[in-house]
Amino acid sequence: MDQWKPVKDRDKYGIAIHNFSEGGPHRLKLTVGEAVQILEENGDWLFGQLARNRSMRGIFPRSYIHIKEAIVDKTGYCTSRGEDYYSR
Repeated sequence: MDQWKPVKDRDKYGIAIHNFSEGGPHRLKLTVGEAVQILEENGDWLFGQLARNRSMRGIFPRSYIHIKEAIVDKTGYCTSRGEDYYSR
């Protein structure tokens, strides 16, 4: 199996395009439209946390997420998105 590696800054956010509720260790439950901060990747799997509740972390399939280009400002707690807030 591949190693988990950090994602590039521009790929750090995504929107769930499918519900994911598979049971198992370290799985992150996703609901369509939910924003996710992506922290690491390993092949077809991503590790991340919910944007609305950063204490909820886990892995989920890459194919369940639409990656949104983001501009990450590492000087503070806020980030600026490269497009409108609402998913399309």
